[in-house]
Formats: sequence, C-alpha cells, structure tokens
Amino acid sequence: MILLVVDELGYPEKNFGIIDHVELSKIVQVAENNDFDCLSFISFESDTIFNPEQMAQIKKEIKILKKHQEINSDLLNKIHEAIKFGFSDDCLYLKFQKKDS
Repeated sequence: MILLVVDELGYPEKNFGIIDHVELSKIVQVAENNDFDCLSFISFESDTIFNPEQMAQIKKEIKILKKHQEINSDLLNKIHEAIKFGFSDDCLYLKFQKKDS
C-alpha cells in the first residue's frame, strides 16, 4: 500500500511512502477487533479514501492503537503526519492506495 494525501479529484498532493502490508494488517486487525469506525475499513483489495471528518476519527483511533505493543509506532506516526498535512486544506483526503492501481 501507498499512503497519500490527495485532492478532491484524487490527484496526489503528497506521497508519504509505501506502507508494509504486514504492519498495516496488524493495525486493521486490532481496529476490527475494537470496532473502530475508520481504520477497520481499510481494504487490501482496492484503494481506501478517508474524508476530513474521518481523518479526525482516525487520529482518535491512533491514540488507542499506540497502547498496543504489536503495532508499529513509526507507521502510526506516518499516518498521523499524513493526517496533519491533510488538515492543511478542507479539500484534501487520506488515501491508502494499492501499489498496482
């Protein structure tokens, strides 16, 4: 997966790099087990895009995830940095993009 912040047309504003599939899977698993509103819906089969309201929810979910030792804190920080950048404009979205899309 690639972590991006995109505009309302889907064009990349900033690329935050490749996310390790195994590490992201751990996040999604914990999110699913805890009924998280957003991170549990990341799809590995297609792109997943979150709007600004959902990005605010993801920030809350990241705080909870930081308590789980099995979760890579560097990855959580990378997602948090992407969200911070996304908040710089109302028309930006957080995107988890399949590598081959």
